[in-house]
Amino acid sequence: HYGRTQVGRELSTLALQQPPARQRALTDSEVRWFWRGCDALGAPSGPLLQQLLLTGARLGEVTGMRRDELSADGAGTVPAERAENHRANL
Repeated sequence: HYGRTQVGRELSTLALQQPPARQRALTDSEVRWFWRGCDALGAPSGPLLQQLLLTGARLGEVTGMRRDELSADGAGTVPAERAENHRANL
């Protein structure tokens, strides 16, 4: 029987074993697995998640895109003034 304290200790231990945020990259195998999972999800969630993976943009940046931020081929640019890191990104 696990109490909340025991679970909390185990989660803390697990968190300490993980590399600090943004220092770990997905492996090729993980990217393939994620991509196929997105394909299986279908629209609208699958393509949205693939867009996030390809661009490294944040969810709010992609879902908040306006029509004037999209080009004719569907590529988009998040302007610096709307990006959390204050840098334009694709």
